[in-house]
Amino acid sequence: MIKKVLFCIPPFPNRYGLPTHPHTGIGYLSQSLEVNGIESRVVDFRLGNGYEILRRTIEEFKPDLFGVTVMTYYHNLAYEIVGFLKQFDKPIAVGGPHVSTLKEVAVKESGADYGFMNEAEISLVEFCKGKPLKQIDGLIYRQNKKLKINQPMIIEELDLIPFPKYKNVDMSQYTRKRVPIISSRGCPYQCIFCPISTVMGKRYRFRSAENIFSELKYWYDIGYRDFDFQDDNFTVNKERVYRLFDLIEKAKMKDLFMQCGNGIRADLSTEELLKRMKDVGFKAIAFGVETFDSEVLVRVKKGETNKQIEKAVKMALKVGLEVSLFFIVGLPGETTKTFKKSIDFALKYPISTATFYNLIPFPGTELFKWVTDNGLFILQPNNYLNTIAHLEFVPIFETKDFTAEERKKALVLGSWVNMELKRRDMTRKLGGLAIAFLLSWLIYKTFLTKVIFRMIKIGPIKRLINFVLLKLKLRLNL
Repeated sequence: MIKKVLFCIPPFPNRYGLPTHPHTGIGYLSQSLEVNGIESRVVDFRLGNGYEILRRTIEEFKPDLFGVTVMTYYHNLAYEIVGFLKQFDKPIAVGGPHVSTLKEVAVKESGADYGFMNEAEISLVEFCKGKPLKQIDGLIYRQNKKLKINQPMIIEELDLIPFPKYKNVDMSQYTRKRVPIISSRGCPYQCIFCPISTVMGKRYRFRSAENIFSELKYWYDIGYRDFDFQDDNFTVNKERVYRLFDLIEKAKMKDLFMQCGNGIRADLSTEELLKRMKDVGFKAIAFGVETFDSEVLVRVKKGETNKQIEKAVKMALKVGLEVSLFFIVGLPGETTKTFKKSIDFALKYPISTATFYNLIPFPGTELFKWVTDNGLFILQPNNYLNTIAHLEFVPIFETKDFTAEERKKALVLGSWVNMELKRRDMTRKLGGLAIAFLLSWLIYKTFLTKVIFRMIKIGPIKRLINFVLLKLKLRLNL
């Protein structure tokens, strides 16, 4: 019987500042353990915690089991933590996206004793309570020195899982008073670049409106107003979200600042839906455009057209939502000519931001197989996933129609466009006055940009900037 679990969240290099909120996945696991009488603590390396903090926590808490979450990005850093933990002679389990994708390979590489695939809220509790290993779905374990893999664990009834309350972490350490919400899991779509179906499954499952509302109400009653819906497909079931909106309005929740930061699908958006989102407190949404070229959209199996995307953007702006767009540079079939269509579309409307991501082939995706089969890699996976995954202007592969040099130029141009959109957005929000134009130009067009970005790497300054920006948004009713 395991009574105490210590979770470790590895650092995540090449990101500005500290995380805005606690780790949602670990939050779910911790809450599931708590309601079953099992204690847990968290050491979050993303907050600047190091091995001395980890050692001290181990000595004070005396855990029976270590749990290390492993992202595919920088999975070597998670492996290093596993190596450090071995000296304490306690069982070590790994989980997270990388384990769900590579399964026994990730467990073997990490040196951990156990691995948890897919969704572990139920399987981890069963493990801690001593259920026979071969009967625990989603578990990878050793038997006679060989790794055994049980069948996957995909939870159908999400309402049965308690939502995170983060009682084992200090919420004030994070840079915003923001609560992440996950109201659904799984993805029925087939985008060739996305690993989510490997991790969470293709079957779309969702929490009821009443269940989501209970989570919002819990946080609202203790003073929280900022919520980020992190679903990959929040609006797939419109009846559910309309019911949630009704509950929010009936409870008269005011001053909410909600957003869909991961993006919603354009083809599922209607003006009625977007207006209702705005009315109940959603301030910002994002759309995953990927590319504005119709042929490339088909090739990557996006499942929507550029006409649907443009219509959704116009509707969202019309109802007063703050709109961000996500693009991917270098998709199969893309050229400098097709990329220009994405640039032109990004600059066409008064949106807030347009992020142009460097295309990363994730193991387990159709894209990864395509790049591998065609011998297109410039950098090998263990290299780009562990050392330069977030360097903005370093292409991972190239094609004859879109060379590495052309991709670098495209990534630089995309970064410039995003800065220009931010400048325009600030000018609009400050009233379009000359002083607003000058201020936005100084921030986004001069050497001050580099200075500011370096400053916000410092935790206290990042928190101060976020606080001021939030107050400014509320003051201007943005």
